[in-house]
Formats: sequence, C-alpha cells, structure tokens
Amino acid sequence: MVPYQRYRPLGTSAVKSGINTIPMVLALVISAILSGGIITATGRYVPWMFVSTILMSVGSGLTITFDKQTAAKAEENYVDFYDVHVAKFWKPRPDSGIQLIWEALQTLLSSKSREGPLTVVDMGTGTGRIIKSLFQNARAKGMKTLDAKSYGIDPGLVILQRAKETLEADQELVQIAPVEWVSTDALGLTTDSPEVKGVTDFMFFAGGGFNHLLSAGEQLGFLREVAKALRTDSPNATAMIVFLGESIPFDDGQDSEL
Repeated sequence: MVPYQRYRPLGTSAVKSGINTIPMVLALVISAILSGGIITATGRYVPWMFVSTILMSVGSGLTITFDKQTAAKAEENYVDFYDVHVAKFWKPRPDSGIQLIWEALQTLLSSKSREGPLTVVDMGTGTGRIIKSLFQNARAKGMKTLDAKSYGIDPGLVILQRAKETLEADQELVQIAPVEWVSTDALGLTTDSPEVKGVTDFMFFAGGGFNHLLSAGEQLGFLREVAKALRTDSPNATAMIVFLGESIPFDDGQDSEL
C-alpha cells in the first residue's frame, strides 16, 4: 500500500517554495554521492542503513531550531550562488535574446522622433546584471540615458537588494542611468507600480522568467499587465519576452482578448 501525500505551499509562490527547499535538495544530492562512493569502495551497505536512520533522526530533531529567518537565510545563499553564476560564467551569445533586447533598446535610445523621457522596465530583474549590462553598452556608445526612467521589477526583496548593490558598484552608471527597484510579481505589475501604467516604452522579461509563470492563466494575466503598462500613444512601445532561447515582441493590438 502506497501512502498518499499532498503538499500545499501556503503564502508563497512556486519559485519561492523551490528556493526554500534548496538546502534539503543539496543535502540529499551530497549524501547520495558520498554514500554511493563509500558503498562502492567498501562493498558494505548494511551499516549505512543504520547510519542513515540515525542521521535522519538527528536531522529531524534539529528542525526545532528553525525560526522565521531560516527561509530568508536560504534565499540569501541562493542569491549568492545565482549571482556568482551570472557574474562569472554567463555570457550572452550573439544570437541570444539578450542581444535582441539590446538592439531594441539601442533603437529606442537613438530614435530622433522620441519626445520626453524613455520608460524602461526590467521585469524579473534578478540581481540586476542584465539591465546594468545594457546601460553599460549604451554608455560605451555615447547614448543619452539620463532622461530614461528605469524600473527593476522582482518579487524578492533579497535579490532586489543585490541588484541595487550590483548597480551601485558602478557609481558613474548610477548617475547617468538611475534605476528604481520595485518589489512585486508579474501579475501585480501595474497595481503595485502604477507609475509604469500606460507610459512604458520598453519592457523586457529576460532569463526565461516567463516560464516561471506555471499556468496559462498566470501567463495570460501577465500579458494583460504588459498591455496595460505599454504606452498607448506610441507605435514604438515594445515588450520583449525571452523564453526557451527565443524572444517575442508582444503587440497588444494583435490579440483580440487583450
């Protein structure tokens, strides 16, 4: 008889639930590798059945030390791991969605028909390295960015703080391309950030963040938020969503439901 178990996360998103379980998953992976290697080397497996039972009991008992900050500490560790990966190992390919985003932003920044400030929204900004890279490219090409109003949107407060620190590491860039960091999710974009509603010239959702919206309802809800955010008085208002290595411009005029 196989017992039926049902897990229901309360008060958190699917992504945040995954973050909270990272320590457990890492412990399982490391212990499986170690025990497998030891059993292969010694040829004995029975003693480890007793050892695993003891360790499991001790580990279960240690859960009494959990407090309200435990999940936050796990999230900080996740952000550290993620940021090291992005900073040291991630390099966008010339044909990647990031390159397409840069080309679109470059076109808008250099547009002679542009009047007033340019509103840019980095949805799912993460640790802010993509928007920082975009404005560094603009600075290198001598493009005017000071009148651009930029917003970095992400639901995680810890990761937003890291994004702020990432940008502030380049003080010159902060002066010419300031970014306002806003904590909200994809479905609360125009509700929690009313300043972007109807005035956004360029929005991008990079890094496959769109795939974090697990249901069709969430994805459609986000696209509705995009339609509300985009500037209605400009034919050049653009949103680019990167997923599975592809980038698609979203035009609210092409979808009858939106």
